[in-house]
Amino acid sequence: MTIQRKLLKKVSNERLMNYLMDKGWTEEPFDRDEVILLTTPDKKYDVLIPAEEFLVDYLDIMEHTIETVAEIYDVSVHGVLSDLLSPPVTKLVAVHDITERLKVLVDLYSEDVVLKYAFELLKERERLLEFVVPICDVINKTPVNE
Repeated sequence: MTIQRKLLKKVSNERLMNYLMDKGWTEEPFDRDEVILLTTPDKKYDVLIPAEEFLVDYLDIMEHTIETVAEIYDVSVHGVLSDLLSPPVTKLVAVHDITERLKVLVDLYSEDVVLKYAFELLKERERLLEFVVPICDVINKTPVNE
């Protein structure tokens, strides 16, 4: 499973819907109960959001919707995911992106020891963040006693 798919699993349909509605999107009537239709403020674009997380194609619909939103706003998919997810997840996305770019350089300049070392450090940071993100998710979902 790609990192993008892993991150998509962390985005709730409710969070995506709130994100779009905060940008002025509106819910429109739709004939299917399994999905919610949202339209941009200018009515030029629309997207579907799964109404329930148990749908078989939930991740596929979410991925398509987030890719569409990224295109509409001319930002990367990682940019949209960063807006939707908590800071540790955002850091994971950024580190992964940098790691992938550095990997290309390491492949091109395989004799460069400094590049190899930097790549290994980033991979280690990425593994650490992958470990921390689920812990942060649990902490964020734990109710705070007032």
